[in-house]
Amino acid sequence: MFSKLGYQCCDVKGVNFAVRNGEVFGMIGQAGSGKSTVVNMLSGFTVMTKGDCYLDGYFLNSEKNKYLRELTFSTRLEETDEFLTGYENVKLLAKLHGHSPKAAEQLALLYLQYMGLQMYTHVRVSSYTPGCARRLGLAGVLATASRLVLLDSPTANVDTYMRPLISRAIQRLKERNCIVIMAEHSMPWRETEQICSRLALIVRGQFVAIESVYRLRTKFASGFIATIKLKIDSAYFVFGDENETETNTLSNTSDVAATGASIVKREFMEIFPTSKLKDEHLSMLYFRIEDENNSLLYSEMFMKLEQLRAKFSDIIEDYTLSQTSIEQVIETLASEQ
Repeated sequence: MFSKLGYQCCDVKGVNFAVRNGEVFGMIGQAGSGKSTVVNMLSGFTVMTKGDCYLDGYFLNSEKNKYLRELTFSTRLEETDEFLTGYENVKLLAKLHGHSPKAAEQLALLYLQYMGLQMYTHVRVSSYTPGCARRLGLAGVLATASRLVLLDSPTANVDTYMRPLISRAIQRLKERNCIVIMAEHSMPWRETEQICSRLALIVRGQFVAIESVYRLRTKFASGFIATIKLKIDSAYFVFGDENETETNTLSNTSDVAATGASIVKREFMEIFPTSKLKDEHLSMLYFRIEDENNSLLYSEMFMKLEQLRAKFSDIIEDYTLSQTSIEQVIETLASEQ
């Protein structure tokens, strides 16, 4: 809870969880949902108004120094010294965590190569891109080998072809029996299943679900999202009369006189009986297709959508079909709060 100019704002409330050794606990939520605040509270950077954190027999509020010796926190570029090289930064972190100077040098070289930064070993951090800085932070985490590792958006600004390095580093921490707690804005389901032992979805400062990734996906993401792009010039003409008349509203349509958009919506829900209109804008229609039994096939769905576009070629410009993503699950949960 924070207080500013006499007003109080509860950013995080009622968050309780435990993480075992060798477990990767992920938190995913929208911007401003409170996931980074949770990580900052666990690291001691943000003071909690209520509650406490416990690690290996030490409480954060009463034994802060002993508690902090057991953790490493990796967040953004600010955690490194931009006047030092990547090698010097990682070596310094290793020495601060008790490694000898020779061991620190070896660890720095090893994990810079492990994170694909061998070309930037002796380059000042001020010249690093944000993605390289993220990988440098993880190299420092690997070199320190702390009991608790806190990661805030470790994949943010990292190129797609470099993201497997992030996953590999987190798996390495898991193999060392470290406790890993990470916060992310979004991740693909497949990548989340590879990295996280358990996943928490956070909405407005509260955990709305904590389960294994498989169970969350089965519970909340069993289905597909279909998006239809309409041709505005013809989507809002009224059909059914001899003369077509343009209209700016979808209300008061009937079987006798209906706009092209409303006809497409009705036809779509007849083709996919388990579908619901999730949202609509001037030129876009968003449908959610439920598939609780996992019986729908991509090939059959694309064939039906292609037939729909051919039938209404003067109204439908394009369409997309995809599985329900984590971001869409969180948006749905947030709208229900």
